[in-house]
Amino acid sequence: MSAQSEQSIGMLLGEALRARREDSGLSLRAAAERAGMSPAHLSEVERGLKEPSFGALARIADAIGVEPGEVFLDLAIALGAA
Repeated sequence: MSAQSEQSIGMLLGEALRARREDSGLSLRAAAERAGMSPAHLSEVERGLKEPSFGALARIADAIGVEPGEVFLDLAIALGAA
């Protein structure tokens, strides 16, 4: 996998998380607080600049009220899965 492909996946994952967070009506600060991380870190994840660990991804999903699998489904769809 090329570095560009990896970056694209990170960006798509971040976009999926941001969309889910916004759908839940949570601010970046509130979601970050619930997930136990700084707003700056969550912002970097949402912009695809940092890759969350599976544990961090689970905490973010829980903070915004979705299952991690829903985020992965959003990512799969964004990557072209049927």
